[in-house]
Amino acid sequence: MVMEKDNTTQIGDQFEKRIFELIRLLIENDDFFVNRKRSQVYWKKGYYSEARKATIIFDIVIESYLPGANTY
Repeated sequence: MVMEKDNTTQIGDQFEKRIFELIRLLIENDDFFVNRKRSQVYWKKGYYSEARKATIIFDIVIESYLPGANTY
């Protein structure tokens, strides 16, 4: 059985969203190993890569900040 690309992309996106929501809820409920007050979870966030000279899009990102820090 051959799946169309759009269908497999949609399945992958649905899975990523489920995992994103799970991690978001774990952090929100303080049941994850990062501090909920100093952490944020993102879906499909991009970061610029100087080495690639392009933005790399990550499926799921968790940014955690140390106390007093301005950046993750």
